[in-house]
Amino acid sequence: MTTQYRPYFRIYLAWHPDSPRGEELAKYLFQHICADPEHPLLRGLGIPIYFRSVPFKADTNIPRPILFNDSLNSATFVLIDDQMVVDENWQNYIKSISENASQLLPHHRVYPVALTQTAFNLSDKISPINFIRIYQIDNIKDQQKNLLRKVLHECCRQLKQIESRGQTEPGKSPSPVKLFLSHAKRDGVEIVQEICQWLLQDNTLDNFFDTKDIAPGYDFREEIQAGIKDSALLICQTDAYASRYYCRWEILLAKKYQVPALLINALNTGEERSFPYLGNTPTIRWQGIETIPTIIAKILLEVLRYSYFPGYVETLKQIGRIPSQAVVIPCAPELLTQVQTWQVSQPQADSFLVYPDPPLGDDEMGILNSLNPRIKAWTPSQPTP
Repeated sequence: MTTQYRPYFRIYLAWHPDSPRGEELAKYLFQHICADPEHPLLRGLGIPIYFRSVPFKADTNIPRPILFNDSLNSATFVLIDDQMVVDENWQNYIKSISENASQLLPHHRVYPVALTQTAFNLSDKISPINFIRIYQIDNIKDQQKNLLRKVLHECCRQLKQIESRGQTEPGKSPSPVKLFLSHAKRDGVEIVQEICQWLLQDNTLDNFFDTKDIAPGYDFREEIQAGIKDSALLICQTDAYASRYYCRWEILLAKKYQVPALLINALNTGEERSFPYLGNTPTIRWQGIETIPTIIAKILLEVLRYSYFPGYVETLKQIGRIPSQAVVIPCAPELLTQVQTWQVSQPQADSFLVYPDPPLGDDEMGILNSLNPRIKAWTPSQPTP
């Protein structure tokens, strides 16, 4: 018997064919979420994105329908502007998409995006849904970045809700992504306070900041461990960071529990000794508060990668593309994570690892095989070893 393959998750972007702003935003999202066509070797999430704008037939101006059963889960973002609002054909098209998706919640969901203030007049079926609003932003680049953060965040929340298997109450939206702000008290407080202030004004993500989130009388270690397991780790690497016990411990906990992380390089003078286990983590250079929007987008990309990749590989296992016994890890394997999961029996058996693209070089694989010669690691784009 053969199993019909259905992708784990898809994103659809719909906009009116007469909307240049809609097309511009759609291409920007594709470039940053799926892959950059101009830089094919750069690591992307690889989440399939489908456009819905070009007329499907000669006698109509609406695109082909969205067949939700073609994938296990999907998120549809409708970029609504004046052209779409006054077009009755598009009103009916979006209404049909919304009605079909509403029968399949939370696996398939429609997110209306207001490009103009009139967007809320599109349809009585759409107007009760909370819109993503970007029409208040005048600068085009800021509008693109804001929409990217919103799209990433909603995809993260939707997949989290699906993974929780109904733990979220019906009709209640899933919790926002929480950031754990790992920092040294000596020289990192000012930066994380600026990030906290930005998050408060943005009013989208949550955060764990030990000064405000650990109440007096509670165990510091237990609270930190619980906070990290339920968050994404934002590492503020200052001169004092690697010299602090709790900062190093937070890094090790994050890697133990496979928590998505981003390192903010805010070194001033330098370090006496760099912490060796900060490697294998995406980084960004701190250049003041103007860096924060990019930081938030990059950490959300990592959160989405960690949510998407295991489900994607599971669908490949079901069709025999990946061995069923393979262990899925959402980042490139490293010596530390192999030591943390070390078992005496491992050298006697093959250890299959699947991780996201791009593939590791022979030099890194040689280090892993020095621990266990029978480790076999590959990405979905490589032939199965």
